[in-house]
Amino acid sequence: FHILTRKVAPVQQGFYFVNDSMSADGRYLWFYCAFPPSLGRTLGVVDFQTGEVRHFPETQFSGGASPHVDPLSGDVFWDAGPSLWRRGPQTADTPHCVNSLPDDLIGARGVTRLATHLTRSANGREFFIDAKIGLQFVLGSLPVDGGDFALWHRFDRTYNHAQFSPTDPDEALFAQEIHSDPITGLTIPITNRLWIIRRGGKPRPILREPKWVTHEWWDADGKHVW
Repeated sequence: FHILTRKVAPVQQGFYFVNDSMSADGRYLWFYCAFPPSLGRTLGVVDFQTGEVRHFPETQFSGGASPHVDPLSGDVFWDAGPSLWRRGPQTADTPHCVNSLPDDLIGARGVTRLATHLTRSANGREFFIDAKIGLQFVLGSLPVDGGDFALWHRFDRTYNHAQFSPTDPDEALFAQEIHSDPITGLTIPITNRLWIIRRGGKPRPILREPKWVTHEWWDADGKHVW
């Protein structure tokens, strides 16, 4: 492993384990940057070919651990409000909006999260979305080519950690989370953590008996969940 000794931000942190932070050729390594007391986080990248470490302040992301690195190009995707953005690892690269949730889905509500973890479909065409819109939690898929958002399901309590199957573009894993009610201030616990949904279908629990088991992720075979 490597210890990053060059600082471009007061706090530098590796990605959450669900998302690979390095390009497939090993050249680019992306990481989170923070500038306390600011609550926001941005992205930096190490270029192992040139030895440069770069910080991009325009990459402030709203999801808890949402950024996704394209393994072939080394580009990074991140969420900002209702939109998905992309930029390359070079200083001269510029960010551009890939796609956004439709206005008629959002209405006058705020979007505080587009995705917990941006994961790409097995065919590369979409990202899975577990958005928090107002008091509602929305599952769906957002095409990379700018096509229409596909709504899969809506919830009135917190479900998150959604992840596209690594082998099936029509299946996703997601989790029931501890829910903090914004009106009453009450905390509603997890009763059944692990769930699966298929495109066009209804959510179904993975386990026959409800259990609180956390930090879930797909096995590479797409048939098992760790």
